[in-house]
Amino acid sequence: MNDALDRTAHRADPSRWSASSAGGMVASAHYRATAIGAGVLRDGGNAIDAAVAVSVALGVCEPAGSGLGGMGLMMLRLPGESPVVVEGSCVSPARATPEGVAASPSRYDGFPAVAVPRLVALLADVHARHGSTPLTRLLEPAAAMAEEGFLVTPMLAELFQKHSEDLADLESFVLERGARLRQPALARTLRRLGRVGFEDFYTGEIGRRILDDVAARGGWFDESDFASLPAPQRVEPLTIRVGGLDVFAPPPPGGGIALLEMLRLDDAIGEACTGPTDAVRSAAIIQRARRDRRDHRRMRTLGVDGPNLIGADYARSVAPSIRERIERGRETTHFVVVDTSGTVVSMTQSIERSFGARVTTPDLGFLYNGFMRAFKVQNKAHPHYVRPGAVARSNASPTIVLRDGVLHAALGATGSERAASALFRVLRRLDPSCPFEAVHAPRLHCKPDGVVLFESRLDPADQRALVAAGFELEPFEAYDFRAGGLQLVSFDGTAFHGVADPRRDGAAAGPEEQR
Repeated sequence: MNDALDRTAHRADPSRWSASSAGGMVASAHYRATAIGAGVLRDGGNAIDAAVAVSVALGVCEPAGSGLGGMGLMMLRLPGESPVVVEGSCVSPARATPEGVAASPSRYDGFPAVAVPRLVALLADVHARHGSTPLTRLLEPAAAMAEEGFLVTPMLAELFQKHSEDLADLESFVLERGARLRQPALARTLRRLGRVGFEDFYTGEIGRRILDDVAARGGWFDESDFASLPAPQRVEPLTIRVGGLDVFAPPPPGGGIALLEMLRLDDAIGEACTGPTDAVRSAAIIQRARRDRRDHRRMRTLGVDGPNLIGADYARSVAPSIRERIERGRETTHFVVVDTSGTVVSMTQSIERSFGARVTTPDLGFLYNGFMRAFKVQNKAHPHYVRPGAVARSNASPTIVLRDGVLHAALGATGSERAASALFRVLRRLDPSCPFEAVHAPRLHCKPDGVVLFESRLDPADQRALVAAGFELEPFEAYDFRAGGLQLVSFDGTAFHGVADPRRDGAAAGPEEQR
């Protein structure tokens, strides 16, 4: 992976972003994290071990997207079992009141923006239950990278520049491309967690240091929140069957409903729908799903039961109106790990927006999340109203797709509400034996009001068709950060095929690969 630092001129080259292997696969948003995960598989670790190693590594080399101070949402499939969601969303502190949060002058930045982090709790849970490699070995590669540093990619340099004013108090994070980012404090934190155990983050020396800093700098959570922290829940995913595939996606507070509704609507519209370009069809479906999710949320706050948005009956009932129309004319990261035993991990993790709350405890080195801004402070009936232990809303949708009980694909995306749109577009055109083209294809997203966000490389004929169909267009640059980062592993019955999104700094690799 010597040429992985700057591949911006090679985004259409599958060899730079894809890999195939019969021995397992890792696809993540940074090439250094992918290499670490593939090394774990090569050394005999399982997919859970590799996922833990990739998770903490991403917090080192992709600090804008995730880290120890944030959240995680994992879709997990163990050999011979059905997929399950392991839920590690950030929660509202007990001392946080709607009045206090609303009145806080720093709700969006600084320690008042920080919700109780649960990524470490999630990693501790899955490693204790299913891991086979000692924690110290899994965390050491990320710790070494933090200590020795890594070269800042063009994309990360652009993020540093864009948020330089917000990061003024974090001088080590304001670097130009090609500079070496070293994080010695984070290296020490990771090595202590590896040596002592993840529980130290909440009940040991690291936990004490976190709570002291939060108390001194105006944060909400305290010792009682760590003491009563809910264990990561294992919940049944939402699931639908379309086109011979069983698709599993997370329920609320995750964002699986939007993706599954899009797939249902696409299936209900069917191939008989003539006239529209693929872009118009996608935009109309995405717009309907976004409107439905918005309206359904409003109905829930009023105590009214709405329709089953992912049900086949509902899709059939609204498909004619969508068909008539189209015939008329925060930051996050994701990774996927699969091993040969059949274990599949599709995991989204986040610190809310780029660089989270933009604060860190200096001698610990990780950035804290900014999820307090995700809670509501006015409508008491809202499911994400500020109350002790309330779970922050998320658009994360780690997804697993099976065909006849066998892995078809595992994938997930960043991009907030745009994530489901990206997953939908990829799944409906995915060839599991050569998935790169589906991931590389131009992205688009439709807001509830009919504004279509799209990559400028979208075919001009599609753009004209969207205008003719009544959509308002809002283009952004090709491979723009806003298009999201989608990581995917597919299986064609013989080999695993991984794709890292060319819109990010990622890579895909199997355990036997040396790139």
